Amino acid sequence: MKKETYVFIRKSATQGQLVSASNFLGVDADGSNAIQVSFKNDGGDADAQIFKLNYSSGKIKEACEALANVLAGQNRGFLTIGDNITGEYLQPFTNVIS
Repeated sequence: MKKETYVFIRKSATQGQLVSASNFLGVDADGSNAIQVSFKNDGGDADAQIFKLNYSSGKIKEACEALANVLAGQNRGFLTIGDNITGEYLQPFTNVIS
């Protein structure tokens, strides 16, 4: 069986998603200390699941590097990018907007 890296992003008690790192499509910066991270949906087509995450002011490079390291799959298993319920965030992320 192929080992896979999964990432977890949760905005609220009713809005959270576990997605496969191999379904990563891309990142778009919006210029307001936030990025949109896109993944293929569960069916594998390009109907994207999009998550918007805040990061610490002026840390766009660090945010993209941290995300790239997680998605590269060096640590197979389950990794949290952002969780507004537990307050756990991959640094420099600070909040899950959507």
